[in-house]
Formats: sequence, C-alpha cells, structure tokens
Amino acid sequence: MPWWGAIEPSEAERKIAIQLAEAGQFEEAAKIAEGIADPRDQARAIRDVVLAHLERDGLDPAKRLADVNDLILKISRDPEIIAELIIGVAEWLAKQGEPSHALGTLVRAEGFAKLIGDKSQKGEAMWTIAGQYLTLGEIDRAKAMTDLIEDKFWKAAVQSDVSLALADAGDFFDAEQVAAAIDDAEIIERVEAFARLGEILAAAGQVDEARRVVDRIPHVGAQVRALAKVAALVAKADEAKANAVFAEADALATGIVDPEDQAEAFKTLAVQLAEAGWFDRADAVLARLIAKEASAYMISRGLEEIAQSLWDAGQKAAATQHLGKAELFTAMTEYPGGKSFHLLDISHIYIAFGQHDAAERVAAGIENAMHRAVALSDIGVALAEIGQPAEAARIAAVISEIEGAEGWRGEGPANIANALAAAGEVAAAEAVAEGIVETYWRANALAQVAIALAKRGQLSEAERIARRIEDPAWRAVALGAVAAGL
Repeated sequence: MPWWGAIEPSEAERKIAIQLAEAGQFEEAAKIAEGIADPRDQARAIRDVVLAHLERDGLDPAKRLADVNDLILKISRDPEIIAELIIGVAEWLAKQGEPSHALGTLVRAEGFAKLIGDKSQKGEAMWTIAGQYLTLGEIDRAKAMTDLIEDKFWKAAVQSDVSLALADAGDFFDAEQVAAAIDDAEIIERVEAFARLGEILAAAGQVDEARRVVDRIPHVGAQVRALAKVAALVAKADEAKANAVFAEADALATGIVDPEDQAEAFKTLAVQLAEAGWFDRADAVLARLIAKEASAYMISRGLEEIAQSLWDAGQKAAATQHLGKAELFTAMTEYPGGKSFHLLDISHIYIAFGQHDAAERVAAGIENAMHRAVALSDIGVALAEIGQPAEAARIAAVISEIEGAEGWRGEGPANIANALAAAGEVAAAEAVAEGIVETYWRANALAQVAIALAKRGQLSEAERIARRIEDPAWRAVALGAVAAGL
C-alpha cells in the first residue's frame, strides 16, 4: 500500500472528532476521541477536541472551560501530550484576556514538561512554554527555564528568544549577557542573537553600540550580513552613518579568503543595499561578483532577492527584469539538483508577482521531476485561488503526466482540487479529483471536496461525493463532515 495520501483509521477518527467539535457537537466528538484504541493517538485526539471546543465562537468562555475539564482528566498519562494540551489551554486563556489564569496554567504545563523523558522532546516543550511566558511579559520565568533544559539546542533557542525579548524591552545590557551565555557549539543561535540585538540597537539609534555587538559574532560572513542589515536600517534616518557601516561591511567582505564565502558576503551586501533602496549600488556590487567570476548560483540568488526588494518598492518592471537575469544565471549553474531547486524558487517568486505564465514557463524547464511537479502544483493552486478554474484544472492534468514524480502526480492534483473546492469551484474540483490515478490521493481529494461542500451547507452534494470515495477511512472523514453540518 503506498503511503501517499493514505490515512490510518485512528487518524480518520481524530479528524471526525475535530470536525464535530468545531461544529459544536462536543459530546459526540469526545465519545469518538475516547474510543480510539491506541493510547497515544487517543490522547492526541482528546487534546485536539479540547482545543477545537475552546476556540469555538458564541459560547461563554467559562462554560467552554468547564466542558473540557472532565475530558482532560481522561487523557493518557503521557506528559508530552498533556503538556501540549495545557500549553494550548494557556494560550487560549491569554487570548480571552486572562493573563493571570494563563500564567498559572503555564506553570502546570511546566510541571508536566519536566516529566518528559526524551531530552529533545522535553527541551522543545520547555521552549514552547518559555515562548508563552515571554508573550505574557514574564521574561524572568522564561530565562529561568534555561536551567531546566538539558538539550543544548533547545537551551540555546530559549536563550536567543529571551535575549530578543530583553532587547525589545530596552534592556540591552542583559540581552547581551544572555546572548553571550549561549554555548559556542550552537553557533546559529549565537549568531542570530547578536545579530538581532545589533538590529534593535540600530533601530534605537545606537549605531556604534550595534557595531560593537556585531563584532562579537563568531563568523566573518555573518558579521558582514549583520553589519549590512544595520546599515540598511539606518539608511533613511542617517545616510552618512549608513554609508560608513556599509563601507565597513564591504571591507570585511573583501578580506574573506574563501571564494564561496566571499561571494556569499557580497551577495548579502548587495541585497541589503537594495533593502535600503539603493538599487544602483546593489547592482554595482553584483557586477563586482560577475567580474570576479563568482558562482552563477550566488549571482542568481542575489538577483532574485534584489528583484523581490524592487517589487516591494513598487518597481515592478525592474523587478521582473532582475528575475529574468536570475533565470539566465541559474541556467549556468553546474549542479543539476541545485539548478532545479533554484528554478523552483524563481517559479515561486513569479507566482508571488502574479505572473503565472512566466512561472509555468520556468517550471517546464525544471529537470528534476518532483521539483517540476511541486512548482506546477503551486501554480495550479494560485490559479484556483484567483478564479481561473479551467487553467488550474489544465495544470493538474499536466502534473498527472509527469514521469518520475510518483508521489506528486497524486498530491499535486489533490492540492489543486482542494484549492478549487475552497474557492467554491466544486465541479472543477470534483473533475480534478476524479482524474487522479493514485487511489489514496483521489480519496483524499474527493474527501476535501466533500468537506468544503459540507462547510458551505451543501450537505446533499457533500454526501453524494463522500459516498463515492473508495477508501473507507477517507469516506468516514467526509461523512463525518456531513454529520457535523447536520
């Protein structure tokens, strides 16, 4: 049995329970969730039903919380899932304007998180809780959690977030101290913490302090990137100071020995000059890259990112011109896999620009079958979303003919069918779904069409499609959506 598009019975039951909870049929949803045989799947289903019920509109918050209390007690003794659930409840309480209640709930979640045996899972749960503490303004509580985390990666992630929160609060000294405490081995988090602190200092007008902090970044290329961002941030307020910082970044980049690292640094410098609105200077830096015969890939990436900056600045013709140049340099890329992946990126940018014909032209030139199918799928979804169902259906048919992309020949058209259904183009969605050869992706797509119809109140049509689904699990999910709408 292929896994693409397939669904296990317990997953089908979980989806049905969520649909019922979202539709207000909490007791029925709870019964289905409780009836799932596997303890861990049952616990996750109960968690999702509880959170779906809490998020429902039109009910008194106190009643919603009372409704779920008994169900929460029935969850398995899995500390990871219990912690996830309690964190979700705390987040909901915060949105209800109950910060003190949310804080107390988070403390309970922390107690369960401490019981998680796996160090990485425990660290991730602690990181999530710390993030919620920061949302509530409890910086000291979040900071204290670093002492409870054994996993170095998650400890560094919390420290980085705490440093950012302190900097946002104007406590630059403590923010720097926390960033400096990040383990040297976790270089990405350490670099990010100092870089973000530098940006916040620059935005606060403390450019010299920003430059000093950036100097603590343990990688020259990352220093160039951070300095260039600092310069871009102050460019409008103080052009002379921005020029000085850009010059400093340029000098650092020039001193990098490794050709690829230097090319990356100059590409970053060009992109940040574009972000500052200095497009001619950005192009001049790229011209230096071309003169140095840097990799076509790096030049293309620079052109691509500058194109996006130009588009954001309203210079759409120039943006399209730069993206066209990026295509040309991508064609010179020697590594076929890298070329395909980069063309996928360019196709996505054309989609964002609303230039779907250009996106399809680029997609057609992607050698890697899976990447080509992914690009076409995203184009089809975009066309469905802007009200071009016939074109979306045509793209789905093209994907179904791609050799060597077995998974995506089902998933791509299914994504397009889902987008068509969500846009109300039911007939087109059904036709695309019916054209999918892979059994499980056809079932997935038809189920999504039925669900979309049920949510729109077209229950008889939803039931008609649901009953035609061959896969029993997806058929059950689709019929569950119909039941939720009754």
